[in-house]
Amino acid sequence: IPAALNAGRHADRIVLCVGIGNEQEHEGKDRTATVLPGLQESFILEVLSLQKPTVIVLINGGIISLGPILPVVPALIEAFY
Repeated sequence: IPAALNAGRHADRIVLCVGIGNEQEHEGKDRTATVLPGLQESFILEVLSLQKPTVIVLINGGIISLGPILPVVPALIEAFY
């Protein structure tokens, strides 16, 4: 995370890909929570605090709750599997 944030500080623009993979959800395996797994939510908020033009690419196969992220993200692309 520190290396990624450092790269973001030196970037003109940021494209941040987050989401879930087949390990978290697939045919026959459902998730019990709709939030982004791990530290992704806090990482997104840290990236957004850099005040750089940022696009979030959300990769998933099912519903994702973006909670506090949605009101502050400047651009969001939904990239289903």
